[in-house]
Amino acid sequence: MTTYDDLPYESLPYPSATADRLAVNATLFGLQPAPVGGATVLEVGCASGGHLIPQAMRNPGGKFVGIDASAVQIEAARQRSQALGLTNIDLQVRDLSDKLEREDHFDYILCHGVFSWVSDEHQHQILALIRDRLAPNGVAYVSYNTLPGWYQRLPLRDLMVFHGARFDGPQTQIEQAKAISRFVIGAVPDTEETYRAILRHFFEPLAAGSGSYLFHEYLSEHNRAHYFHQFVDLASASGLRYLADSDLPTMMTGDLSDSARETLETVATDLIATEQYLDFLRNRSFRRSLLIPAECEPENNLAWRHPSPLMVRANAETAGAIEKIEAPDVLPIRAALSHLARRSPAAISIEELARAAGVPAPMMGEAILGAYATASVDLTTVADTFVPVVSTRPVACPLARLQIRQGEDPTTRLHTTAELGPLAGRLLALMDGEHTLDDASGRLFDGQEVTSAIDGYTDLDPVERRRQVRIRLDALSKECAAAGLLIS
Repeated sequence: MTTYDDLPYESLPYPSATADRLAVNATLFGLQPAPVGGATVLEVGCASGGHLIPQAMRNPGGKFVGIDASAVQIEAARQRSQALGLTNIDLQVRDLSDKLEREDHFDYILCHGVFSWVSDEHQHQILALIRDRLAPNGVAYVSYNTLPGWYQRLPLRDLMVFHGARFDGPQTQIEQAKAISRFVIGAVPDTEETYRAILRHFFEPLAAGSGSYLFHEYLSEHNRAHYFHQFVDLASASGLRYLADSDLPTMMTGDLSDSARETLETVATDLIATEQYLDFLRNRSFRRSLLIPAECEPENNLAWRHPSPLMVRANAETAGAIEKIEAPDVLPIRAALSHLARRSPAAISIEELARAAGVPAPMMGEAILGAYATASVDLTTVADTFVPVVSTRPVACPLARLQIRQGEDPTTRLHTTAELGPLAGRLLALMDGEHTLDDASGRLFDGQEVTSAIDGYTDLDPVERRRQVRIRLDALSKECAAAGLLIS
């Protein structure tokens, strides 16, 4: 029995922690990772499968293994995978000290939200497991709390732990942690205004957020933050090499002044030092590090290499990037990004982008690399199939429909969480290939479900209200397609 059995942690998809993201970044550093479509993937601390199950669905040719010490969460993950008919996923109740059943090696190993929240011994076991089970060309992901950013959160955590120790049960401890925090923030003397502001800054999101997050982050037995260079040293001692941050734009210095960049280039002797100084400059509190076997030798610099298995997809920042492009010599890049945005959410090749812009593919590759480094586009190795036009009888992803039925926000094929309104959720649940939008409109209207879902519709006569509902459903179905929720 673990605290995660008593209070399960919300299990979500994390785009920065997918095997696809690991493959993209490894490729950009000159490595040749395994194709994700047929890869073997291990997730350490998979909880109830919110991160692993969508990847298994998206890559039916791969083999996915998830381990977690919480029997409650693993059982929930098994029930969901069985309901979806998945046969390429193996979910095991297993402590970090337990050995895996087979001597398998994995192309990708994922460990999100575990490392900082276990003992020092278990941290070493995580790194040892990665070293022993990572394929020669494999890539691993480990996330962890970092310093100096976590120093400002420590007084609040220490207060909650100190006070919460007097009470039993997660819910009571959560309530007491909030109560004592409100008391202290309100009672801090005016002479300590900065201290009070820091406490309030970190407490207010906790008070409004998930109780399970507060409990496992601020009341857990273990929560040790490391400086980045300390984590790299631990990994190195385990026979692993730091490759890059999963969120590659965080490695860039474009947010710094020219003088700051010049000074950084002078004082930082290598990649590790550069990133450590950047953490000091940005007060970073959380990292997502990619690790490879120590004997691997990646390229020192990012480069777009031809031919490339990478494809490009527009994201939420693409439109803003297009607007900023005005110089005549980069107008072809604007044309390429505009073409990309029109094709969203589909991923397209560099060759297609180059043709759309009328420039050579190598030039387009370097331009897209720059856009990726500033988070203006996404890159992928998976040629996923998206539905740009809503069909007569649309079909939403089975996982998304299941999540809607169970009262959860659905996971998209882009491995993000879609926050849908009540009506959109009802519509998505009906997108099973059996219903047309007219059918859905009738069911929603006749069941009076739209009256509480859309303000203002209750004052219309029935004929006009049905027409307005149908118009709204058309718009919502297109939003579902743009979010990557439809498969046909």
